[in-house]
Amino acid sequence: MWTDEQLATYHEQGFLIQRGLLSGKQLDELRAGAVDLMRSDNNPPEVEVVREKSGPVRSVFCMHRNIEPWRGLCRSESIGAPIKQIFGTDAYIFHS
Repeated sequence: MWTDEQLATYHEQGFLIQRGLLSGKQLDELRAGAVDLMRSDNNPPEVEVVREKSGPVRSVFCMHRNIEPWRGLCRSESIGAPIKQIFGTDAYIFHS
């Protein structure tokens, strides 16, 4: 949950930097999950890894549905509560 001051900053600037939201270990797990998915040729059908013609990954769709810890992060209170504050309701991740 954001404080009134944090929420005001978001509304004024359109963003809020919240240092320390994730631990170093969590960031490492998120990176590792993403790398594994982008290197795999055996992803679930709904996961799509889009690459530039030259090879680098441009985007990954539906990672949040299939890869822990991304699934957990998207459902965490630290992410969900501020979103609910901003929108006034629950949100749905259409693409990730």
